[in-house]
Amino acid sequence: MISYHVCDSCSVVLANADDSGIDPDDFDTVIATIETMGLVAHAGSYDHGGYWSCDVCDWDQIGEAQVFESIG
Repeated sequence: MISYHVCDSCSVVLANADDSGIDPDDFDTVIATIETMGLVAHAGSYDHGGYWSCDVCDWDQIGEAQVFESIG
């Protein structure tokens, strides 16, 4: 099982297929990354206690990450 730490904007895309919050400059990269992840399920959140990079958009974040895990 693979765990992905995802920012709030990208988690909306993963959970709801709502891509309206994605920066247009990053749209193709975000969608391509999500497609390579395959089926995932939300597994909760994780507080990194500082800065971290989203596994989908690669933007630096601070605070809590949404954790998604691969299925299968």
